[in-house]
Amino acid sequence: MAVRLHLNENPWDLPPEAKAWVADQAWHLYPDEALYDLVRTKVADRWNVPAESVILTNGADEAIALLMLWYRRVAFWRPSFSGYAWVARGWELDAVEIPLGPDFEVPWTAMWEHRDRLLLLDRPHNPSGMCLFGRAELADLLERWQAWVVLDETYADFARDSLTDVFDPDGRLIVLRSFSKSFCMAGLRLGFMVVPRPVRRPLEARRLPFNVNRLALYAALWVLERPELFQTYVNAVCRERQAMLERMARLPGLRVWPSEANFILFRGPLPLEGLVRRLDMAGIRIRPLEDVVGPGAGRVSVGRPEDNARFLDILEAYYAPAVSDRMAVP
Repeated sequence: MAVRLHLNENPWDLPPEAKAWVADQAWHLYPDEALYDLVRTKVADRWNVPAESVILTNGADEAIALLMLWYRRVAFWRPSFSGYAWVARGWELDAVEIPLGPDFEVPWTAMWEHRDRLLLLDRPHNPSGMCLFGRAELADLLERWQAWVVLDETYADFARDSLTDVFDPDGRLIVLRSFSKSFCMAGLRLGFMVVPRPVRRPLEARRLPFNVNRLALYAALWVLERPELFQTYVNAVCRERQAMLERMARLPGLRVWPSEANFILFRGPLPLEGLVRRLDMAGIRIRPLEDVVGPGAGRVSVGRPEDNARFLDILEAYYAPAVSDRMAVP
């Protein structure tokens, strides 16, 4: 089986006892509203937000699609999470992509001309892994933006902080979260958004019946009762991320961006195609990003220690000749 370091999945699976408990639930029944409301209440308690503001979705992707299809006039950074552009193109929305600087600098001044659009911001940012703004910048944005601001915190559990607490039921901030990353539930597809009062009704009206499957809801109940267990997974990913960053940074000619997510963006002095071929031969997959970031750019997810070590060995072997050539005395 291939080592999947290209989709930013959690490298650890749900424990067997979680799977057994979920498997023991009734599969032949639709998910009922009582179960939905129970999970929504647990989510609200976990993130300290009003339960009535929580809308559960089929992954964060459904939340993104619901929001963009509802407002239709949208703006987001380029580059950013590819799902934003995918929805905008697929449904032919009125979308503006706001270019970031060469090192992912945010063009705040240029953004203001689009302040009447639904604005989607991912923090940590994908693909850089960096938190491109903080609490002060978000407060200023919410003060001046005329439409709704969507804070996508899919990777926030791996970052130094979260801004979910900025949410105000009467404000303009919408928060997106996912169970796919830190809670090991990517295959079950569960996410949620926290929405202000004025947008709750139109979004609920667009949510399909039974949009979240019954097994995902039961799995959510199981994981939300065990925050300490999943914090150990997050801590392990963060330790591995730091070890990978330090080893990659020692390779001359390789640009590595400081990440606060569960992936690392890098850019090397050679075409990425050769590295991808070598990794494929070893059964390892990464995400090429030359068309998004530039020549030699790729993104690698933080995996299990043994898989990370294999990736790093191949990375170093591939770039070693280029480093030797750069350091040779003419």
